[in-house]
Amino acid sequence: MHSFVAAVLLSLAFAPYANARPENSPASQPPGETIATASVAAHFEASTQIGGKRGSDKTDWYFLRQANRIETIRPNGGIAEIWIRDERGDLTLKRIFHPDRRVVEYTTGDLRAMGATAPWTALGSIIDPLTLAQQFKRLGTVKIPHGIATIYKDTRKGQSIEIWWLDQVALPARIIHESDGKSFSLTLKSLHAAPPPSWPFVDDAALASYLVIDAADLGDRHGDPFVRKVEQLDAETHAFDHAASAHSH
Repeated sequence: MHSFVAAVLLSLAFAPYANARPENSPASQPPGETIATASVAAHFEASTQIGGKRGSDKTDWYFLRQANRIETIRPNGGIAEIWIRDERGDLTLKRIFHPDRRVVEYTTGDLRAMGATAPWTALGSIIDPLTLAQQFKRLGTVKIPHGIATIYKDTRKGQSIEIWWLDQVALPARIIHESDGKSFSLTLKSLHAAPPPSWPFVDDAALASYLVIDAADLGDRHGDPFVRKVEQLDAETHAFDHAASAHSH
């Protein structure tokens, strides 16, 4: 899989942090919170095309949402992420690297130190619904197999992002991102209340055999090839770089 696909997919997973708002701000709970936290299992196909090359790279991406747990699974890359929200509303994160049999754990304190705070509804919708409504132009609606999608678009600094949004499940049905001669799309292939048995999933019991690394310890292990891999991935995706940055034109 081309690294551009990996970069965009993981950027999507962390997209709410590029639009981070304080948890207690009046705008932090957009309409439809109940929908945005309802259980859903979504299978997406990601496709990317570089320049004028014929054909495109394609990969599967799975998104599983429950009231207090969100999983993103990219089987082709062997990477998964699990977000947990506790009874206080605090978040923790596990980043799972299956080929390396390792897990990087981020505590609530780690995430706060990195400025990685966002409403749970934003994380559970891949794209922040409030940002979409306030900062993207609404072009109309289109009927698709999964329901009626509202089309939004935003163009800035040489890049264009078009999003087909399903209000009834608070998820995108399609994302089209064009920038610097690269074209990326994320298309919803199937939608379920719970993942079918044939889907990939994170086996918590199997994770017990993986090496667990505290995120706070990554900085002390620069010589570890795995840590360099994580750092390179973060550098490519800017996963946490924009955590405390506001979305601006």
